[in-house]
Amino acid sequence: MNLPMRHFLLLTFLLTLTASADTLVTSSNTIEGFFAGTSGNTILFQEWDANKPNKYDARNVRKMDLDKPVEAKLFRSSSSKDFETVTVRKFTKGKLSVLQKGEKKQVQLNMIHRIEVPQMDMATFMARRKAAQAAKDEEDKPVSAKSLLTDGKANVVHFHVEDGPSSQRQGNLAERLCNDSRGKVVYHKITVTPDDATCQKNRLESLPQFWFYDRSGKLVKKLDKRFAEEDITQAFKSIQK
Repeated sequence: MNLPMRHFLLLTFLLTLTASADTLVTSSNTIEGFFAGTSGNTILFQEWDANKPNKYDARNVRKMDLDKPVEAKLFRSSSSKDFETVTVRKFTKGKLSVLQKGEKKQVQLNMIHRIEVPQMDMATFMARRKAAQAAKDEEDKPVSAKSLLTDGKANVVHFHVEDGPSSQRQGNLAERLCNDSRGKVVYHKITVTPDDATCQKNRLESLPQFWFYDRSGKLVKKLDKRFAEEDITQAFKSIQK
């Protein structure tokens, strides 16, 4: 299909805007921006507001997730001619996950010399930064439990805390019960932190919480302190009536 040039440019621009940020997670922080390559055991990563990439010791990096895989040159020595073309997917536990000629591989970072990523042009940089900020603004908007409900269905709203074992465990149970209901009950998980706008909007004084709504949209049960398996199961049964 041949598109007129103005339509092609518009489509290219819109596709670019769908890109969001790469994320790098250290032992103390989560950073958004884009992956800019490696040098020895150092990851080069540029934040959106920085003028150049920062250097991060890979030993202090828990993981790095790329919004989209990026094609790069992998050098196993200092020679500029000795490189392989790979597609970098992510970094975790000291290893880069890459695709090479369609084959998935794990590359130990301290066993290679460097990775070079093509320099991002200014237009792409600005578009990605704008898209990342828009995505962050959308995430920061407060969400009310009521707005998530699926009409005509019973609903379970789970206010989830990422580092909470009980939130993960009982959330898995609630989700499984909903999946086993064959579409009669819908599971919604919102990841929150104690001080975010969603917690304030829903007046959450403790986390995690599970709210159970019947088919009419009536809030039947809130579990905000006790999350034993029988509590989840019993609350779930109460909205199936």
